[in-house]
Amino acid sequence: EKQLIIEARNDLEILSNISQQLKDKKIAVQSIEIETDLDEATIYVDFPVSQLKNVQSILADFLKLPGIHSVDIV
Repeated sequence: EKQLIIEARNDLEILSNISQQLKDKKIAVQSIEIETDLDEATIYVDFPVSQLKNVQSILADFLKLPGIHSVDIV
């Protein structure tokens, strides 16, 4: 299992855009966890290792979205 970690502004529209991107690219997500404070949100997306290439291919797309600060895979 791998994890995509996205740090972004705490904004419902941004979280919705992330979710939509994952759906559009047909990423098989095992779980999504969101931690928020006043202005920031950290989104943890667990996915199977078999999806790693698919997830890597959309990292640049996430970084283009307004309000996203960083994207990482661990």
